[in-house]
Amino acid sequence: MIPYVIITDEIDVIYPRGGESLVPSVEEIIRWDAHGNQGNFLIEFSDDNGASWSTLGSVSGNNRSYNWNPPVT
Repeated sequence: MIPYVIITDEIDVIYPRGGESLVPSVEEIIRWDAHGNQGNFLIEFSDDNGASWSTLGSVSGNNRSYNWNPPVT
């Protein structure tokens, strides 16, 4: 028997996962895993369940986090 693990090139958001209560203007750290992906990451935010998106910034592929101050909505 040969053990193996299949690793896919997917982005997995670690935090926030959904359902969290974020405090406006209090810094949060968005974190994700993305095995094998070294390209830049575009960070976007939606406050209307995905009907429209605002760009927060771009992060180098070496990073797996982004510091963010949630807006007052």
